[in-house]
Amino acid sequence: MGLDMDTDGLSDEAEMYILHTNPSSNNTDGDGLTDGNEFFIYFTDPHIPDTDSDGLLDGEDAYRHDPDADDDGLLDGREVKMAIRIDENSYGYTDPFDNDTDAEGLLDGEEVLEYGTNPLLNDTDGDGLSDYVELDIGLNPLDFDNDGDGKPDRFEVEAGGDVLADPLNPDANRNGVLDGLEQDYDKDGLPDYNETYIYGTDCMVEDTDKDGLDDGKEVEYWWRRGVDPRSDSDGDGIPNILDWDSDNDGMLDGDEVARGEDPMGITCSFTHAGEKYDVIFYVNASISDITYDDENRIISFNVTGPANTTASCTIRVPKDMWPAGDFRVYCNGVPVEINVTEDEEAYYIHFEVELSTKNIIVELADETPPIIGVPIITPLQPVADSDVEVSVDVSDVGVGIDEVLLYYRVAGGAWVSTEMSLIGGMWKATIPGQGLE
Repeated sequence: MGLDMDTDGLSDEAEMYILHTNPSSNNTDGDGLTDGNEFFIYFTDPHIPDTDSDGLLDGEDAYRHDPDADDDGLLDGREVKMAIRIDENSYGYTDPFDNDTDAEGLLDGEEVLEYGTNPLLNDTDGDGLSDYVELDIGLNPLDFDNDGDGKPDRFEVEAGGDVLADPLNPDANRNGVLDGLEQDYDKDGLPDYNETYIYGTDCMVEDTDKDGLDDGKEVEYWWRRGVDPRSDSDGDGIPNILDWDSDNDGMLDGDEVARGEDPMGITCSFTHAGEKYDVIFYVNASISDITYDDENRIISFNVTGPANTTASCTIRVPKDMWPAGDFRVYCNGVPVEINVTEDEEAYYIHFEVELSTKNIIVELADETPPIIGVPIITPLQPVADSDVEVSVDVSDVGVGIDEVLLYYRVAGGAWVSTEMSLIGGMWKATIPGQGLE
């Protein structure tokens, strides 16, 4: 063999005058195969990077002369490179060597090019019937409820002789009422239509979110609370009616309701002035690092959620814990506008904060001065060298009283302070006896 400058197995003379490939490059078409291998082994065209025009370079193509290796109607390159959505968070690819990737009876090419179904899901519309079965019995595999009566196609197909079960007739008994409004298949208290189209629950399962509350009872509970069951109390992206733990505290909603607790809020027990109190947090975002500083009357916690979203926050504080009902709220140290409502037992502090992660401080404001009663001085007329006892009633309905100081002076002299003690409900102190000058 003559000179082979690019060591591709072909002589330079053959490349220049016979094959017309580049004698200075061992891979003229840049497809990942040397010119010699294309000519002697794979019998592909060294001038064309994709000999079979399937969308794959010859160097990455296992079937270099067959553009559709599995004969499913899709080019191999399309199968390997076309990402197909499986759900909100994931994508996948069809198998170029399997003509029915989801194994439901339809070729991948038929699904993509003819029916518009998902070749990675055997039940594209999620009604419980495979795409193949729906097409076979004349249903649209892209519509989980072909007749729009609120009863998924699978239920109507499998119900057999049920007079209300016809997947192509929304009023099978012809009484002028949608079949889904007449039937409650799972006996949870909600008509099938309401479950399917209003609340998004499963009309064939009595407790869709497995939280211990039947769907009907759960809907009733939330509406009785004045809360739309479709709202998302903890901001996790799952509506309460489909969320087994609506406040993200790790407990089933049904268990909390059974114990008389609140499944919409996170309850924390704080010790204040020696007594335990339950403070409840209603926040449609994740909260963490909840602490209480009894000495300074401060509740602190972090709120976390997606950036550029707003967290709606309500904190329930028992009146017995903070009677004054005078509060301040700070977000990352900046004052936040609040609205305070109340019932017989508690105050509700309402406010909103922009996310992503923020530190929230709630403190009891002390803007009301303490109430100081009339001091009792014994004896009223001091006697030389005899102590003087002073008693006084001091109270503060807001934050309570931690310390009382008594200031006194003798014969116009300098002021002296002494700490008073709480004895029998009165603050008391003793002024030492003073000699005569």
